[in-house]
Amino acid sequence: MTARFRARAGPAARASAANHDVAITSHRASAQHEKGSRMRSSTRLLHLLLVPLALFALAAAPARAAVTFTRLAPLPFPVNQGGVDFGDYDNDGLLDLAVCGYDSTGVRTTRIFHNTGNGASWTDIGAGLVGVIGGTVRWGDYDGDGRLDLLVTGQSASGDVCLLYHNTGSGFVNAGAGLPGVHNSTAVWGDVDNDGDLDILINNLDGPPTLLRNDGGNRNNWVLIKCVGTKSNRSAIGTRVKITANGRTQIDEVMSGSSYYSQNDLRLHFGLGRAARVESVDANSSSEYGRSSCA
Repeated sequence: MTARFRARAGPAARASAANHDVAITSHRASAQHEKGSRMRSSTRLLHLLLVPLALFALAAAPARAAVTFTRLAPLPFPVNQGGVDFGDYDNDGLLDLAVCGYDSTGVRTTRIFHNTGNGASWTDIGAGLVGVIGGTVRWGDYDGDGRLDLLVTGQSASGDVCLLYHNTGSGFVNAGAGLPGVHNSTAVWGDVDNDGDLDILINNLDGPPTLLRNDGGNRNNWVLIKCVGTKSNRSAIGTRVKITANGRTQIDEVMSGSSYYSQNDLRLHFGLGRAARVESVDANSSSEYGRSSCA
């Protein structure tokens, strides 16, 4: 499948509120597939304003609990001069891991590790990706088919690259996007023109940024979801959203930053493929006031 990116200068979902710390705004949903779709392509707004379960005239904020971290398992693979990114590429409900950089033997590498035990065990899937240093790995569904693809930038053994790998469901293949090679760079996904597909912004070393517009990636259906903390953490960092459409469940998380010195669009983009409606949207987040959710 060939992806097209162009450089540029310079349905209603069922959801209910379980408590009051997060609001979800589904900014846009569109069906742009062939005739017969039941979802209108017009903009849809879904505001879920979460209401407290109980109201108190005077209530002091609870004391902050001590924060502790538990080591589940060592990361599968140490890297240097590279980046990492989490994403559920196989839609099994567990976040998988992509890494790039020098490995412990000094070899350039880019690998995908399948999460086989809720973060406690990882398996290298042998994706056969180009090895890079000084770059970025980024998960994003550029064609809206409901499977996360992978963007890889950096310096390979043969020169600077910016490669987009299409997730076929059984492996990863070069999408043939023809993107300009970069190194010591950051790359992020975001729908800059709000047309339903993910565009790419690259910050280059010693040069101006490059904005690559995705042309044609919105042929499938899609939904953009924005989470807003209503009591704390207004950006809703750490919120995990799960959607189900046509029997397929996908998850994503609002992250403040990942990979290499960069941050994606805080809105979560889900490709729906040919699904004409979203059956459910669930969100869970943690804050200093405790755990909150909407389902």
